[in-house]
Amino acid sequence: MCAGKQAAAISTSDKIDNNQIARVVGTFSGDINKADTIIIHKEITNDYRHIIYIDKGHDSQEYKWLVDFQFNEDNRSTYEANYEYFKKEKAASFKKQKSLGLPKHWLPVYRYKNAYYLYAPSDWGNAGRRIVNDSAFVYWYMDGPYPVPLQSVNKVNTYKCVLSIADHLHNDNDSITTLTLHIIDPISKLTIFEFSKASGNSHYQLYIPVESADKFDMIINYCNNQKQMEYSFEKVDYVKLLKDSDNSK
Repeated sequence: MCAGKQAAAISTSDKIDNNQIARVVGTFSGDINKADTIIIHKEITNDYRHIIYIDKGHDSQEYKWLVDFQFNEDNRSTYEANYEYFKKEKAASFKKQKSLGLPKHWLPVYRYKNAYYLYAPSDWGNAGRRIVNDSAFVYWYMDGPYPVPLQSVNKVNTYKCVLSIADHLHNDNDSITTLTLHIIDPISKLTIFEFSKASGNSHYQLYIPVESADKFDMIINYCNNQKQMEYSFEKVDYVKLLKDSDNSK
């Protein structure tokens, strides 16, 4: 998964060979030191130590980073700069909307062997966090949080809410995104985000409110000294998942 001279065997297994990893790798975060830790991928070379594993606790540094939505100074500056740019170009942007009780902070989840997991990426710019506040939908990219105006928020029923988002400054057919939130699990609040355009283009992603994060284990993509390729998770048939949900109507 990354270039470099090989120093130890590259292998993929369901269970960690803890003695081997301890000798070559040293200390890891979270569950990596536990004998029953499930390893998805391990690659040990002279240049780097790359381990992708399942962390079942919620005390790792990666978990704490993922659930922390507080802006540091750079995040705040980026948010404010993007906000002011939109306001300058379109003065009517960012009018306050009724939140209708929507959670504010959202984390993506992914499927591995038919279960759903949080994910700590190799590059934290790929964490995929999203925010819904009273006037904006916020994409949190590598360069920081990027707010786009909410035009409307409508609650269809207990399990479905529709947001209208002004994704672009241009007044074309695809400048508005309709974001439909389908809650498919009322306990964990597992939610399908359905992004659709007037042109008919749609895409989907699974999210949970940050308040539900402790209900999910985490897959951690760890490397000691360089970024790695992100893990490719199982594809989800979102249409079928939505159809099979009791809350799909």
